[in-house]
Amino acid sequence: MYSLTTGLASAALPPCVKVDDCSCKTITDSGEQAINIRRLGSQDEAEAPRFGFKQYNPAEPWEYAYNPCYPWSDGTTNCKDVVVCQRSVYHPDQTFGLGDASANWTDDGTHYYIVHTHTTRTTYIKLRCDASAKTPKFDYYKDQSSEYTFTLTTECACPGTCHSLPPTAPPPTGSMPSTLSIGSILCVVASVLLLVYAVGGVLFMKCVRHAEGMEVVPNIDIWTSLFRNIRDGCVFVFSCGKRSGYGASYTRAVEQDPNNSNTL
Repeated sequence: MYSLTTGLASAALPPCVKVDDCSCKTITDSGEQAINIRRLGSQDEAEAPRFGFKQYNPAEPWEYAYNPCYPWSDGTTNCKDVVVCQRSVYHPDQTFGLGDASANWTDDGTHYYIVHTHTTRTTYIKLRCDASAKTPKFDYYKDQSSEYTFTLTTECACPGTCHSLPPTAPPPTGSMPSTLSIGSILCVVASVLLLVYAVGGVLFMKCVRHAEGMEVVPNIDIWTSLFRNIRDGCVFVFSCGKRSGYGASYTRAVEQDPNNSNTL
């Protein structure tokens, strides 16, 4: 694996310069093209990993899981925020993290590799370009000491096939909708106009007419009468028209009217 870790490459395979942890750019006959595997990973941790735990070699008591690009956790201490995890077939709580989300890109002259590390372990994801592989396939290849090699067969390993899909952050809990309804817009406009009317009116009464006290309120007689009528209307409605303060006054006024033909 020395040629991988040092990034040596032969002329048969042009170098692929890292763009980020999930992509690199290389030169092809069509010009500069990108290899991007971001769409292969499950961004939602509830759905991760994309490639769940599987025992690839029946002769070995280990199973492996991989989620390209996005870290996930299996609930154990060792496999927390990793992209590759190893788990014992017989003791599921015995796990080892094999790679963090951060990665380097390299090649061996024939294939490109994505290299992940975690503590003392290193994982090599060998990319196999297959234009017909619409559904990606993940296979265990081999391990040597603390180095593990897997093969990822996908159309996204072919330059220029899969384009970048930047991660989409979920909306904050309790956030307001991104668009306002017509009713909300009308309420906002009405509030702004009312504020302009109040501030402008007060300034006019104060600076132009030199009003003092409550007189600085524009059209104070109208507002006072309006609020008084609203108050009387509420009293009348909630008392069903029987409140003495309103009904009795009206009755006395009618009885004392000398022009009222119903007066006895």
